[in-house]
Amino acid sequence: MQSQVHYTSCAHDCGGKCPLEVKVENGKAISISGRKALNKKLNIVPCGRGLSYLKRLYHPERLTTPLLRVGERGQGQFKPISWEEAIKIITYHLGETLAKHGAGSIIDLSRTGAVSAVLHECRKMTGRFLNLLGGRLEVKGSYSFGAAETASNEVFGTKHTAHEYSDLLNSKLILLWGHNPAVTKFGSDFISYLQQARRKGIKIICIDPRKTETTRLADEWIPIKPGTDVAVLLAMAFVMIKEDLWDRDFVNQFTVGFESFRSNVQGEEDGVTKTPIWASEISGVPEEKIIELARLYATTKPATMQSGRGAQRSAQGEHFTRATATLATMTGNVGKMGGNSGGCGYGIGPHGFGLPVPENPVDVSVRITNWPEAIAQGVAGGFPTDIHMGYCVGGNLVHQTSNINRTIEAMRKLDFFVVHEQFLTLTARQADLVLPATTFMERNDIQTPWAGHGNFILYQQKVVEPPSGVRSDFEILRALADQFGKGEEFDNKGEEGWLRHFADQFGVPDFEEFQRSGIYELPNPLSIPFKKQVEEGVPFPTPSGKIQISSPYLADRGLPVCAVYQKNPEGVEDPQRAEFPLQLLCPKQAKTTNSILSEIESPPMLAMHPDDANTFNVGNKEWVRISNHRGAVRAQVRVTDQIVSGAVSLDNGYYALSEEGEVVGAVNVLTSERPTEWGDNITYHTCLVKVEKAV
Repeated sequence: MQSQVHYTSCAHDCGGKCPLEVKVENGKAISISGRKALNKKLNIVPCGRGLSYLKRLYHPERLTTPLLRVGERGQGQFKPISWEEAIKIITYHLGETLAKHGAGSIIDLSRTGAVSAVLHECRKMTGRFLNLLGGRLEVKGSYSFGAAETASNEVFGTKHTAHEYSDLLNSKLILLWGHNPAVTKFGSDFISYLQQARRKGIKIICIDPRKTETTRLADEWIPIKPGTDVAVLLAMAFVMIKEDLWDRDFVNQFTVGFESFRSNVQGEEDGVTKTPIWASEISGVPEEKIIELARLYATTKPATMQSGRGAQRSAQGEHFTRATATLATMTGNVGKMGGNSGGCGYGIGPHGFGLPVPENPVDVSVRITNWPEAIAQGVAGGFPTDIHMGYCVGGNLVHQTSNINRTIEAMRKLDFFVVHEQFLTLTARQADLVLPATTFMERNDIQTPWAGHGNFILYQQKVVEPPSGVRSDFEILRALADQFGKGEEFDNKGEEGWLRHFADQFGVPDFEEFQRSGIYELPNPLSIPFKKQVEEGVPFPTPSGKIQISSPYLADRGLPVCAVYQKNPEGVEDPQRAEFPLQLLCPKQAKTTNSILSEIESPPMLAMHPDDANTFNVGNKEWVRISNHRGAVRAQVRVTDQIVSGAVSLDNGYYALSEEGEVVGAVNVLTSERPTEWGDNITYHTCLVKVEKAV
């Protein structure tokens, strides 16, 4: 019996990049484990997403042949065809669409199926291919952190605002605001350093509508109503200003626009003073607790406020990030060891490497928030082009976009849609042609840390051969490029040539040793964001050269110049609550990455507070129907006091149909397509529903 061990790392957008070792016998992977010594050195603990990957690798429903649609779009009726036929059909439709309608009629729906992979990163591969053919209609923005990135760029001039997580050990206070790294990871080493911080006696406080898995490490959980975070943050600022607890010298030296913010907090503009009493009535957080939290954060030096991405996926998304950044600035924690900027939270580790993408000849785009409308309405609806064809590599956007029903309806407008996939996902079911693609265990690549959180790169060794009939996305696109005479332009190096090229860019001195060991630690330690600005007077990368607490550029666009609290449709103060009384949250779950690996989580559970369960007369594990004006889904109730009253929570990632044809567990059937105020993210967590017994 031949036995080998291969080194690899997860390629999913799960929040981490964990080194793994896979044991292979007779060409088949038989076990996955973490690389104990290396992971201990890097403070990384792999999770079930990677350790259970053999279930996905050898799942009986894995696609192994190209599929051509034969039924109505979305019905999942396909027939197998050969690769030769598939390449011929796609070549025909690409050529016809380009000739008749132009490159702007081809929408690129590729996403993060191989995020942080340097060669097989889906969006760069597809962008390179389509741009060589004449261009494509890009979807701009991010479901992950679109609002936070936009706001962070406005305040600090960059999204790269996060400290290394080892710096948590230099803090005296850690506030986790809407943050659950025990599940969402947010960098492979976050939870490990958080555990060390707890052992060190550093105070940890979680502010969240749910008592999450991470609260087990916290000294205190402060429950808060969904979507009211900005109100509490403004009230904390009010306390700091009233009691003179803010760092005047820091604010005066490094910021512009504080007076506009102070004026708003003190009610000079709208007549509403943002007191703790005011915030308490909105958020449910007691007045005394808001005052205590403000004093603690202002007087404990240094302190770090770490925010998750859920709060910026709400109607107050940009304002939440601007408010956390403002409080971090008011307390002088920006650019300081043990502090944090409160911005987007993207790391400053290695990022941005990958296949070069030629300039896109198509100079128009659509937003991540409205691409289904762009397909459905085109020029007649005010969009820049009519869309006739779609191409998707490594994405399940139909499932991950809000209001699934409107998205499925929009997809029917496409003349032709191609999807590269491993399973017949909800997005693949809308396709005309589905191409079976490899997993990360069936190809070589280089991985950078997730979202810049780490100072190393990983060599992702090919562990096993793919099933017969399965090709890598790179191979598929190269074959298509050949049909248009662009093969050499698309790939002039070959897989190993590209990987050697990228390794050279990273400064790897010995490529063979890198392949063997699976890791290269970069020689230069990461610095603290904005340390040079604070210590050496280097200008911030903003137009003013300072932290922009208020921005005249936003005023020119008719937007609030600083962080403000607003009443929002489907928020806590919306009159619609008479019909839809519960606020719906859709957090990530520990066993899946968005919709990936969802087959191992069954059935979907709706978390509901005991008071609400009594009000709506439903019991634990009882099946219920959750609905609003966008649609309805079924789930089982989990009665728990680990969520605030008035809110329910249904994990993202599930989709199934009951025997009666009803949707089960797909939370995005219910979520709103309404964008955040600046239009850079979807308001997933600003959503009202009602719950009733399933019939």
